[in-house]
Amino acid sequence: MSSAGGIRAASVVHGRSQERRRREQAHAALRWKIQPQRSSSAALVHRGDCALYPAEGGFLNREEAMIALAEPDIEACQICKAETGLLSPQ
Repeated sequence: MSSAGGIRAASVVHGRSQERRRREQAHAALRWKIQPQRSSSAALVHRGDCALYPAEGGFLNREEAMIALAEPDIEACQICKAETGLLSPQ
């Protein structure tokens, strides 16, 4: 394989990797996650793409996030506005 061919192939792979990462981030924005309660603070519901609590799994769907936020000891993250998308049907 020529040097130019190798560079083109690496560029294609890199482009696919970036596209996959963008798709994953967009999908995460449509999900939610719960940060467990610590000490005297409440547990927090975050949007799936919130950088304050980077979890790789255990995402909630819309209905589960609404149920979690109805609990007295679980609050919405004030930074990512976790309640966004929960107020109106999608």
